Amino acid sequence: MFRRWLSSFIKKNKNIIIEIAKKIGVLIIIVLVATGFMSILINKEDNTYETDSNISIYRPSKTIITGDNVVQDDYNKDEEFIKKFINFCNDKDVNSAYNLLSKDCKECLYETLEEFRVEYYEKIFSTKKEFNLQSWVNNNNYHTYRIRYTEDFLSSGIYDDIKMEEDYITIDNSASDTKINVNGFICKEFINKDIDSNGIKMTVTGKNNFLNYEEYLIKIKNCTDSNIIIDAGDNSNSIELFDENNVKYMARKMDIKNLNSELLVNVTRTLKIRFDKNYNPKVKSKYIKFSDIITDIKSSGNNRLSIKIDL
Repeated sequence: MFRRWLSSFIKKNKNIIIEIAKKIGVLIIIVLVATGFMSILINKEDNTYETDSNISIYRPSKTIITGDNVVQDDYNKDEEFIKKFINFCNDKDVNSAYNLLSKDCKECLYETLEEFRVEYYEKIFSTKKEFNLQSWVNNNNYHTYRIRYTEDFLSSGIYDDIKMEEDYITIDNSASDTKINVNGFICKEFINKDIDSNGIKMTVTGKNNFLNYEEYLIKIKNCTDSNIIIDAGDNSNSIELFDENNVKYMARKMDIKNLNSELLVNVTRTLKIRFDKNYNPKVKSKYIKFSDIITDIKSSGNNRLSIKIDL
């Protein structure tokens, strides 16, 4: 009886059954292809992958940006230090996390504990976070890692709306005590290069290296007999940074304070100038060029001067 009914049912619904079978087959193929692709991607990007509580660690053999070999012992030490910082943040021990920041990081980004709390901690650690870590670029005592924060599902109870924050953290081993730099800050460099041209003295005292830009500190003294303007403001490309390959980068002129105001005689002004040059220790910056300086604002036609300062 059942066989007759089944045979009759199949005959009547043959076309529908075929369509369902086709869709199931396509779905199975998609799942298999996606699974294989993810497996290849993970094996290609990283050597091994392990988890420790709420922490995911990638263990690559080379840095992403420069392709340098990753020393496993150094990686392990850096991993433990980053875990320490993250655990302090997850445990709401903001003071201990802040104390792990380097002096240079504090000076450049978070001069006070409250600034760190508001501008970094509260933006990321409103809930406990899981994270994964990947070696990005190494430069002697500075090891930079890409870190991706995601919700800790067990503590937040959030499963559907997954939010991710990304940062670049640098381990600073330049001093006796290991410290950490966050928010893309990598390191500070002292330069102390100067030039005296037509009575205008420029001194590059140093620069702050970030992952996505370089920030130069430049002192400019007016030693002429009249007031000057460092940049006339007529040309958006009037302040440029050149690297050793002669590639040029434009300054973020809108962020420079007092750039277009008069500089009085015998007065020194310090400028903080950012250039959108991605961090790569294998490509050195060569010089900065100011090409629209007004040397005598009282003269008709406004005399213009160009100054190039080596780095």
